[in-house]
Amino acid sequence: MKLNKCFFIVTTLILFVSSSFYGQTTIEQWLDVVRNDGVVGGEFHVAINVKGTDLTITNTLGSATIDVVYNNSQLNYLGGAIGVIIGSDGYSLSLDDNGTVVRFGVTGGGVGPAFTDDGPGHDLLETYETFITVHFQIVDDQLPADLFIAEATNQIGLFDSHANSNSSGIINNQTLSLPIEILNEPLPIELVSFAANYSNLKIGLEWQTATEIDNYGFEIERKEAETENAQWRNISFIAGAGNSNSKISYTYFDENLKSDHYFYRLKQIDNDGSYTYSGEVEVKFDLIAEDFTLTQNYPNPFNPSTQIKFGFKEDTQASLKVYNTIGELVSVLFNSKASAGNLYGVTFNADNLPSGMYIYELRSEKFTEVRKMLLLK
Repeated sequence: MKLNKCFFIVTTLILFVSSSFYGQTTIEQWLDVVRNDGVVGGEFHVAINVKGTDLTITNTLGSATIDVVYNNSQLNYLGGAIGVIIGSDGYSLSLDDNGTVVRFGVTGGGVGPAFTDDGPGHDLLETYETFITVHFQIVDDQLPADLFIAEATNQIGLFDSHANSNSSGIINNQTLSLPIEILNEPLPIELVSFAANYSNLKIGLEWQTATEIDNYGFEIERKEAETENAQWRNISFIAGAGNSNSKISYTYFDENLKSDHYFYRLKQIDNDGSYTYSGEVEVKFDLIAEDFTLTQNYPNPFNPSTQIKFGFKEDTQASLKVYNTIGELVSVLFNSKASAGNLYGVTFNADNLPSGMYIYELRSEKFTEVRKMLLLK
């Protein structure tokens, strides 16, 4: 992330409920310095941003109490500007200051769970939105400013769950003598979903991040579920977005399947080399769903090589052969006993063959299947 040399940027993510990678409703708050005039007598503005994750349909805001603690020897409270929560939505709003704490209060006396877009109240979003911006005046710019949300009193209630957990967070060491303006600053990496599904002899992994900062990428790790002393193995790498404030989706297809039961996880790596692991996802399936399977070669058309996969439900003596269009045998790719449940992958190399249509045949005592493929040089 590139910074203008006259700016000093600080942001802090404030977690309302400690969240897992997926499956648990959470509410998060983020203090963001959006204005700093950088001189005594100038203004210093802090936005309180809020969002939810894994929200249900009853995500209407019921009430909120957010206390921002500040040092009155550095900052003098001036007031605030209301953001997305307004009185006409059915809420009673308050903004009070006791000299060291600014309390923003929301009471939803005229609202209820909103199941339609035109219902009363405000539905919490899964992207950050500003509830209010608190305005201060700088009275001493010689020391850095520290602001934080009070842990003991902080709470936000939704209509599907009034159980509130405490949270804390800070804006630390914010220099008051340098001008600053921060808008939509990138946030730490937040993985909101991770899923795996089996289809057409491959496993598709899909995951989504809500925000990213300094994300180098993801190593995809796999472990066989029913193998004794199985170890996690790195099977691929997907580059990250670096920095992003918007949702980003990732997809990976694992086609190198030797078993019918796997676990997967993601190793998210930062640019500085630090890393964290996601939760695990499990996939169990029938690798050979029918009596036998023979895939279309891939790629097709090809030059000069392509891969063909096949397998049988039971132990079978089998052959896989390639012919040209006049019936001449050009290659024997497999001629042996195929073990039950194994998916075999063989490569056909056509370096010494001319362009044209070729036919490959899988044959056993009970089954025969033929497919076509196209060599283009």
